[in-house]
Amino acid sequence: MPLEPRTRIILILPAPTARQELKLVNKTLSYLLKLSGGLTATSSIPSSFDGWWLNPRTGKLEQEPTLLIIADVPRRLSDPKLLLALDKLKLRCQKDFFQKIIWLTLHEIQRVNTDDNVRK
Repeated sequence: MPLEPRTRIILILPAPTARQELKLVNKTLSYLLKLSGGLTATSSIPSSFDGWWLNPRTGKLEQEPTLLIIADVPRRLSDPKLLLALDKLKLRCQKDFFQKIIWLTLHEIQRVNTDDNVRK
């Protein structure tokens, strides 16, 4: 079975509620598309996912409509240029979306590419 090493990026952003936020989401999606060549994202309006967490200061449950974005980059997780680019992306998203934390995770994956681009 042929395998293709990739790095999976999972990025969770606040769902946009205004035109400017939608532009920022589109800017982020465009950047990830250039980096990966393709991605999967949940609907933004209306949001199809919610983030839930306990607020460490109040102990209360918080909820926020979110976007789930998954992109598989054809580079290894150990690639320093990839890590630097994603570090900058995370910081930019925190600033652009006025968030204390943006959840971005990386996973080393192997994509099965048996018979890709073969039509019968």
